[in-house]
Amino acid sequence: MKKFAILFFVLLFPSLLYIFLTKGKHNFTVLPIYGPKQAIVKTVNGKEITDTNYHEIPDFTFTNHLGKQIVSDTTTDKIFVTNFFFSTCKSICIPMNQEMNRLYNRFKNDGDVKFYSITVDPEKDSVSTLKDYSEQFNLTNDKWDFLTGNKSDIYRLAEKKFFLTAIEDTTIPDFIHDDRIVLIDAKRRIRGYYKGTDNKEVDKLIDEIKVLKAEAYLPLKNQ
Repeated sequence: MKKFAILFFVLLFPSLLYIFLTKGKHNFTVLPIYGPKQAIVKTVNGKEITDTNYHEIPDFTFTNHLGKQIVSDTTTDKIFVTNFFFSTCKSICIPMNQEMNRLYNRFKNDGDVKFYSITVDPEKDSVSTLKDYSEQFNLTNDKWDFLTGNKSDIYRLAEKKFFLTAIEDTTIPDFIHDDRIVLIDAKRRIRGYYKGTDNKEVDKLIDEIKVLKAEAYLPLKNQ
């Protein structure tokens, strides 16, 4: 009987290990941290150690599609996902915000995850325009904000802090902006860029949100 048990374990263990590693693969993944970093020297228990300061997304304040002032520091200790768009865009914004909608529906009941879509055309994208725009996504709570604000502040945030392209094309009435969705961790660090028009990339983003939740010991809810 003992020999049979040992044989059974030897034969079954590789299969169990494979299932554990593949189904639980996010437990072994460490996401990169994007942006400039700076080495700093700290004194801990009388000893000098070298640590790293990573780039962090600063606080920003914009107005959402319901006319409410949104201050990003309310996302402290939360994961947030951000993209840039404009409501009259007829190209990449359509599939990109459809993917954002898929993300929202996946995590809308998870209090640890928040979504921001920031317009690069604030002169046209007023609060009422964004409210009308948001209605196509059937929002049922405040998890996803469509934001507008001062144009220079928006462009500075996109280019200097998120490291995304955001340019007004003065030769035609259009805007050149990035189609990537950005994942920010609970410490406000950039942890991933994902092509927002590619559903496989967004599938990866879904999994990597779970990675960050595991990393921060946040509970997985309704996943």
